[in-house]
Formats: sequence, C-alpha cells, structure tokens
Amino acid sequence: MALTRTTIEVYYEDGREDVTVSDQRDQVMLERKFKVGFLNALEDMPMQCWRFLAWASMRRTGKLEGVSFEDWDKTLIEAAPQQDETVDPTQPGASVTV
Repeated sequence: MALTRTTIEVYYEDGREDVTVSDQRDQVMLERKFKVGFLNALEDMPMQCWRFLAWASMRRTGKLEGVSFEDWDKTLIEAAPQQDETVDPTQPGASVTV
C-alpha cells in the first residue's frame, strides 16, 4: 500500500509539541515548492521534507495561519513521522513525477 497519510510529530524550540496528519494534498504542495517528487524528497532531503509536510498539513487544517514556511521552520527543533509508522519509498503510488 502506498504511503498517503502520515502522522507527524512536531517539536518546537519553546517546548511545545504538536501532532498533525499529512496527506497527498501536502505532498503535492511539497512537490510544487521544491520541484522534486515526494519519494525523491524523502531520500534526498528527509528532514526538510517532514518539516514542510508538517507545515503544509497544519496550514491546511487551520492550526497555522499567516506564517510562511520559512518563518515557521525557524521555530522548530524537529518534525518527524511517528515512530510506529514507517515509510517504504520502494512502494509505488505515493507520488508520480511527470
């Protein structure tokens, strides 16, 4: 099964923590911004990938308003998928780059 929904844990510099669920809508935003396929982003820039997916998901769901990715990213210590979820970039279907 292709990875399309991922729970991402977010840890802020000021001690706050949050959780968000990323889906294909956020993956498409990542692909458009960085001009790279989702699976390539996971392999080539995994930390930036998870950080951007967390921001996109939180923005889409209304948890963040009016803050750019670059400004929000400066406040983070870490954004990463929950440990019980695994990413298998060998599985087809998570993203297609044309």
